[in-house]
Amino acid sequence: METSDRMDYQLEDLVDIELLQRLQEKLNVIYSFPSAIIDNNGKILTSVAWQDICTKFHRLHPQCEEMCIKSDKYISDHLHEANPAVSYICPHGLTDNATPIIIDGKHLGNFFTGQFFLGKPNLDFFREQAKKYGFEEQAYMKAVRKTPVWSKEKLSQYLDFIKDFIEIIAGLGLKNIRQIESNLALKNSEARNRAIIQSTSDWIWELDKQGNYCYCSENIEQILGFTPDEVIGKSPFDQMTREETGRSHSIYQGILVSKGEIIDLENWNLHRDGHEVCLLTNGFPLMDEAGNLRGYMGTNKDITEKKYAEELLTKERGRLSSILKGTNSGSWEWNIQTGETVFNERWAEIIGYTLAELSPLSVEKWKHIAHPQDVIVSGQLLKKHFRGESDFYEFEMRLRHKSGDWIWVLDRGKVHAWDKDGNPLLMSGSHVDITRRKKAEIALRESEALLAEAEKVAKFGSWRTDLSNFRLSWSSETFRIFGLEPDTDQ
Repeated sequence: METSDRMDYQLEDLVDIELLQRLQEKLNVIYSFPSAIIDNNGKILTSVAWQDICTKFHRLHPQCEEMCIKSDKYISDHLHEANPAVSYICPHGLTDNATPIIIDGKHLGNFFTGQFFLGKPNLDFFREQAKKYGFEEQAYMKAVRKTPVWSKEKLSQYLDFIKDFIEIIAGLGLKNIRQIESNLALKNSEARNRAIIQSTSDWIWELDKQGNYCYCSENIEQILGFTPDEVIGKSPFDQMTREETGRSHSIYQGILVSKGEIIDLENWNLHRDGHEVCLLTNGFPLMDEAGNLRGYMGTNKDITEKKYAEELLTKERGRLSSILKGTNSGSWEWNIQTGETVFNERWAEIIGYTLAELSPLSVEKWKHIAHPQDVIVSGQLLKKHFRGESDFYEFEMRLRHKSGDWIWVLDRGKVHAWDKDGNPLLMSGSHVDITRRKKAEIALRESEALLAEAEKVAKFGSWRTDLSNFRLSWSSETFRIFGLEPDTDQ
């Protein structure tokens, strides 16, 4: 899209009107030639040496003015034929010329030259004009004699000069368009940048080549309690703790020497009220045209809560590991938001692997190890726990051992970290190998099924007493022998 299509400029927006007025006045001293710059709305922007014959006589008489308007209309209707100008001799015998002013392909106005005679005027004709329109003859004839007389050759030379003069005007106008567009783009960019800065919780900063702040966004006050003015001119080390200054200084020096990027640099700083704040710093070098370092720009993110949470999580992991160490249980931890999982070595041993063989670990890898049917049920139970419908998650499930056999584990866990919206963040739990018990239960169920089948064939019943509570239970065949329903109280 062309610049002129984007903005609706007026001629006076793009040229220095006062400068052009002065130039035309100086030009008139040399050429004694009337001229004017008029925009497309008819607004006269500059004018020099307009002749009395037009301004004091022709334009003031209604009938004469009609002829002047006719002259103006002819010129405006034929501007497209300008080469370099449109010329017209009005009914009063005066010559007018107009050269279009085109900037960036758009016609914005015209440079008029006129109110002169091409050749010596016929004074008798103008005396008749005075009588016809009632002009005071002596004053009118004085205005006629004052009007410039030019030759066609001189006019041609003058119009060539005006053509070049207008090209200069157009060039300056185009330059101003580019400058206006550039300023507008810069203004819009600055507005977007301000909106971005205001919408982020990060503290945006810029360092000069001495390593001192030359810009700080207002978010520094939310993070460290200082205003931007209070840190401008200071070094990043001025806000750091003493220990952190010593550690970070060598890191920064290495980055500055290599002109490299600052990537995820964690550093502890002192808040205005004295408490410590951990920042995650990222930045990139700013270079001048010669390739010399002129500073850095970047962001600081407050990760204090994250660091404290990590510290708490590390302690919790240690505590959980100590608890599970003597239970022969496998432990796991699941970052529900990222899918990251952490298992201990015993968890891997239960299914016949080492942690190295299973690395990297993820929920997806666990799904390939688990029995497909159990994955579905496990997911349903987890959702119930996430919704708060159960205090903890518990499920007996099958996992594929390295040997290819299915083993049984008791999978138990609990969410211990939630975000501010109530969504689960972290969950930890344990796996206990219950394969022997499950096999025994399966074998018992199979033997009971065989006994029941034998009783049907042999037509005998059986009974059993639980000595812990002296409860008597009968087989189905015993109920049949006594003619009772299986749910009859025993």
